[in-house]
Amino acid sequence: MAIRKKDLPQGVYIDSKGISYHHRDFGVLSRTDEPSWKMWKALEEKGNHGNETTIQVLWDSYRKSAGFKATGTANQKNRGFEVMPLIDEFGNKPVDSITLADVTVYLRKRELEAPAMAYKERKFLQQLCDFGAQLGMCEQKILKSIKIVKTKAKNKVMDAWIFERFKHHAPLIGRLFMEGAYLFAARGQDCRAMKPSALVAEGIFIKQLKTGTPQIKEWNPDVEAWAEAALSRYEAIKVELALKGKPPPVTLLCKPDGGKYEYSGVRSMFIRAKHKVEKELGLNLGDLDFTFHCIKHTSITNFVGEKQKFSGHKSKQVLDLYDHSVAVTPSNVKLVNHQKEITANSAVLQRLIRQRS
Repeated sequence: MAIRKKDLPQGVYIDSKGISYHHRDFGVLSRTDEPSWKMWKALEEKGNHGNETTIQVLWDSYRKSAGFKATGTANQKNRGFEVMPLIDEFGNKPVDSITLADVTVYLRKRELEAPAMAYKERKFLQQLCDFGAQLGMCEQKILKSIKIVKTKAKNKVMDAWIFERFKHHAPLIGRLFMEGAYLFAARGQDCRAMKPSALVAEGIFIKQLKTGTPQIKEWNPDVEAWAEAALSRYEAIKVELALKGKPPPVTLLCKPDGGKYEYSGVRSMFIRAKHKVEKELGLNLGDLDFTFHCIKHTSITNFVGEKQKFSGHKSKQVLDLYDHSVAVTPSNVKLVNHQKEITANSAVLQRLIRQRS
């Protein structure tokens, strides 16, 4: 028998269907058809440690885990971008008191602001809750039932002529970033981190910061031309800095003052070039939905050879996300009624088979 409303402890109520006891901060305590001591026990347990396990607490614990430290620097930064809006939204609210409805309402709002981030935040919140549940820090939550509206697929492969127009409208350093990303199938952050010492005997050493995969991209005429232009610019800046008594730049594709380019700097160069191309083609701003990362997609799609080795991806499943090439398969021929040879020796069987075919 359910406890009468007036006898319930402060903050506890029975849901609208009369099925379970809820606490305004701790969530579900027990079912109403269970012995009342279960509700009191759950309230005591949650009251002792429930307030301690917030999303911030889970995040702090997860950052110290071996699994998190084993991921690349870029992935670690991305997880930080994904968790911060969740912490801002739910604050000091215990994870166990965050209901499916709470998360749904939040994600519906995020869908309107940043649909791609809404999906990533839901996915990482699920990962955090799984991590916390395994350590007994919070209850298990199933968030996959919350459907996120899919964003319109971007055109991720640039035609040769449009790529040339982008480079034409970019400054020298912008062209070097774009060409480097294409020649090496690299992300912008990999190009930004490249040092002069990356030019080695076999080619150009590059390490994918997201996956930690090191590679040496072999020399070819186009890579040599790119390297000469990048090194010539670097040496000119190095001389200017030396005359001013300043140390040489650390990165190959550095700023004119020798500093390292950040993500926003490379992105803004790409966007300015894109707007000039849109104006040149008589399009509205934003009609071209290419991003700098599309250059990596374009490079892998156009590469002829062993694509997984070239891209550095650890699995074909991830490679397929970047390879947008269309498979060429054999075609069929017209349907012809071929008379099959009957191999049975019996004359009776031969006659019956012919009658039934």
